[in-house]
Amino acid sequence: MPLYVFARNPYDHQQHYAPLVAHSHRIRELVLEIPMERRAFGQTELSAILPATPNLVCLSVVSNSGWIIRPPINLQSCPPVFSEPPLHLTRLVLKSPAWFPGGFAYHQLTHLHMSGDMTCSVLTLLSLLGLCSSLEKLIIADLSLDHAWVDSTSTTISLLHLRLLTIGVTRRTFTARCILAHLLLPSTTTVRVIGAEAIILLSKMNPPSLAFAATVNRLIIGCTPEYLTIQAAGSSSSILIHWSRIERGRLFPWLDVHEWMKIRDSIARLVPCQNIQHVTISSVYWDPMLSLLPDSLSAISLCLVDLDSERIIVDHCASDRDKELVKKSLVEDMLRGIESRFLHLTELHLWSSNLSCSQCSPPALDSLEQYTFHHVHAHSGTTGPATTSTDSEQCSFKGPTLNPGMKTTFRFTDDVSWPALDLPNVRPTCHPYDW
Repeated sequence: MPLYVFARNPYDHQQHYAPLVAHSHRIRELVLEIPMERRAFGQTELSAILPATPNLVCLSVVSNSGWIIRPPINLQSCPPVFSEPPLHLTRLVLKSPAWFPGGFAYHQLTHLHMSGDMTCSVLTLLSLLGLCSSLEKLIIADLSLDHAWVDSTSTTISLLHLRLLTIGVTRRTFTARCILAHLLLPSTTTVRVIGAEAIILLSKMNPPSLAFAATVNRLIIGCTPEYLTIQAAGSSSSILIHWSRIERGRLFPWLDVHEWMKIRDSIARLVPCQNIQHVTISSVYWDPMLSLLPDSLSAISLCLVDLDSERIIVDHCASDRDKELVKKSLVEDMLRGIESRFLHLTELHLWSSNLSCSQCSPPALDSLEQYTFHHVHAHSGTTGPATTSTDSEQCSFKGPTLNPGMKTTFRFTDDVSWPALDLPNVRPTCHPYDW
């Protein structure tokens, strides 16, 4: 049976490791919690304190955050943690380390998680990644470099085997944002940028080479009062950008329209919108969502999901009739807004629980061949599959915007049959930093 060992302050509890010697071959995961006052010295003692771990798979070196006076991390003098190299070590977790552990081959690592405060330069950190030539999954969460050692460099690191890159930003002290600009990622990579302060990172960083995103052809934008999510995927690569702080349609109260434009430009550098063919937008706030899109897209398919907009207009309407009119007006404005951005659109789907929205005229696009309105109503049954009934040509549109040959369809749809608002394998299945 494998052992998972948690060693708190190993320097002061050396006697506790003697019983582990007979079972050292069973140790698969080792967590070393180093007190902040000890993390900057005494590390050379660990190889004499800890038992041999020939079958170790995962090593975690964890310390408290906070700056103390200590020399910068030197990649050329990594103190050995083990008396014998663990030949099966493939996973390394570093949280606020004062040194990088040594005594094993970094090129055998497939998983690396870094977070917290580090007294090292960007070049040192890139050099560390350069040693990890077999990396498949890299997580950088709230990583802060000592400001005195943040530098600029032209070094580029190729991570040819990387399948997942996760950058988490939940605090504004993230100072390693430039790391992403120095990484060359393969075309099979999934990139996730998540956290309450992710917008700060994205709007200020230099993006990586877009070679990894060459196959991206699907885009999903989702917005609720709680978050904004951008998902993009193709045959091999995918991108997730997730912000968890939105208030009444705006990313933080202080963002104005010009800052929205900066965010749009930043997204355009990470998501190659010129290759997007299929777009889905689900939102209660249409104006800012449309402003995130470039002025012209080559997409041929668009799905618009009108989420419950009642929550943002209920306080401003005296009657149900007024609410219906306001909802319809919001959808009409949204349909007009896509005319300048989807010039090659051939298929448009609109999902809404508001029946009056079926009277909205579709965009005036010569290319549009199919327009379908999905009226979503409450599902009355408790068991059995969801049902959808279709009755063509029941939509009654007004205005001269319709193409004579365009097919219009009206559908009644149960609320359990909403379209897919997530792309496969883009979101984390459990914790955002899970491997």
